[in-house]
Amino acid sequence: MKKQKRLLAAGVVLGLMAINTHAALIFTIQQDGSDVTMTGSGSADITALSPASTAVPYAAVRASDAWVGVGAIGASLQHYTGITGPRPIGGGTFFTLATTSSGDNFMMNYYSLFLPQGYVSGSQLSGTATFSNKTIADLGLTEGTYVYTWGSGANADSATIQVAAIPEPSVMALSVIFGGGVLAVRRIFML
Repeated sequence: MKKQKRLLAAGVVLGLMAINTHAALIFTIQQDGSDVTMTGSGSADITALSPASTAVPYAAVRASDAWVGVGAIGASLQHYTGITGPRPIGGGTFFTLATTSSGDNFMMNYYSLFLPQGYVSGSQLSGTATFSNKTIADLGLTEGTYVYTWGSGANADSATIQVAAIPEPSVMALSVIFGGGVLAVRRIFML
């Protein structure tokens, strides 16, 4: 039991250190009054991903493919493959475009990542998307935390989609700390 507590404490400390040195991508989707807001932030280590084609940018959501996209629409995005994670993130099969969006445009689904052309691995990204007069249910999303991973060892990285009807700041803070700790421990032991 003491060993488990020490490992947990080490994971939390390493998680706090990892937050300062690397911020995996996090998409948070939450009910905000009569609207749904989606924010995306963090960075991606693309070393272990395979570049594919370019892609048309969107700020949108589609639950059936775990598709999320934020940011102001601009130039085409670079498409990378090599991600693994859950599909779907709800029962919705329709593609819903955001009413408004701002910031960096980047997207992902259950097997791909779409980043700005010329993206430098590890660079910070931040974008938003708002779906006016919609609910989490309208978008066909299921509340929960969905984690996607790629790479291994020093090139391991992840993206998380957090769907919450009511924002829970303390829960989100703990998930960031825990997620960072898991990522740091994973990197140390090259799991």
